[in-house]
Amino acid sequence: KQWYQRRVRACRFAQRVALIKNDAICNEEVDPKLVISRLKKEIQNLRDDITLAGRDASTDPLTDDELLMCREKVNRYIECTDPEERLDIDADFRKIHFCYQYFKHLLKQAANSRPASNRTISSATSQILPEQNDKEIARLKELIAQRDTEINI
Repeated sequence: KQWYQRRVRACRFAQRVALIKNDAICNEEVDPKLVISRLKKEIQNLRDDITLAGRDASTDPLTDDELLMCREKVNRYIECTDPEERLDIDADFRKIHFCYQYFKHLLKQAANSRPASNRTISSATSQILPEQNDKEIARLKELIAQRDTEINI
């Protein structure tokens, strides 16, 4: 009889526990200044999009000051290490086009300044790579097979 009463009490307790509902919330505190700055950036991006979509493209060439400003912004963008960094230029197709041209110019300049020995080494290694890739693929397949057998055990 003693065990019977214990089991009944345990079952009743289990029923009461089953009725408990838990609503978990995240106690994450967000810095209001960060939220405000992020929202300001988003507002500016949306305004730029609206301006870009609704504006007639100007055909006037860029001034020297505008060209210099675009070059400086591109150089600052390239040198920045922040992954969230953006290239902030006005919503003007002429400036966007010039920045792309300047990027292309810098890329070609960097490719031409690379020593010829590096270019020949990279072309030689590209011929060796397929054989190494096959070996690596075979090794990885073997490793996968080993892991599958370990899992099955």
